[in-house]
Amino acid sequence: MKNEYGVDIVIEKLPYTLARWVMVKTVTREMLGFADSAKAVEDRLGRPVILYNSEWTFNRAQEKNKDVEFLEIPPAVTN
Repeated sequence: MKNEYGVDIVIEKLPYTLARWVMVKTVTREMLGFADSAKAVEDRLGRPVILYNSEWTFNRAQEKNKDVEFLEIPPAVTN
């Protein structure tokens, strides 16, 4: 990138180790578990994904949200 565009690249590692797609329209604070241990994002198709920094954080969020379906892989795209 430096040679082609004249810019430096900086890669910063994020603390998240686990991603779960959630089958809801809106992600709530309760789904995150601890706010500083998780982050709500969207995948390239606009589907909600929660990034967790540990299995423990995810398990705690899952226990508090038994009515929410957390998926290890993205849901299938239907036309």
